[in-house]
Amino acid sequence: MGRGAAFSDMRSLKAPAESTELRSVSKKLSYMVDIIYIKLYNKCTKNSTVNSTKGGMNMIAARAVDVRSNMKNYMDIAYNGEPVIVSRRQNRNVVIVSEQEYNDLQKAKRNAEYLTKLDRSYEQLERGETVVKSFDELEKMADE
Repeated sequence: MGRGAAFSDMRSLKAPAESTELRSVSKKLSYMVDIIYIKLYNKCTKNSTVNSTKGGMNMIAARAVDVRSNMKNYMDIAYNGEPVIVSRRQNRNVVIVSEQEYNDLQKAKRNAEYLTKLDRSYEQLERGETVVKSFDELEKMADE
């Protein structure tokens, strides 16, 4: 058996459908839908602060002037896991999240991009669009 035999079945590289990463991506997408919901709610009600538990995730929407006057409180809320949506004119809203939540969002984005690349590679493999190199050829390429 050659050195490349372990990679002969690309299907083993696909992530399972119920992986933790995919559930995390699904949760983030649900979170984005919740943000849109709160934006619409704020436009309709003109309230300064709105609490929402839509989709099982707690969120707060506040006007920029309120956030400026109570910055520490809103930062503490974000640090404790509740996103704070700061509504601004011309729908130029921002979201305050903890560093951990931001890192989780970035990781989910990178993982989704990686899974897309794996899917594309698997499709190319099934169509026969591959290039075969021996290990010696790869070593020569690395030395160049």
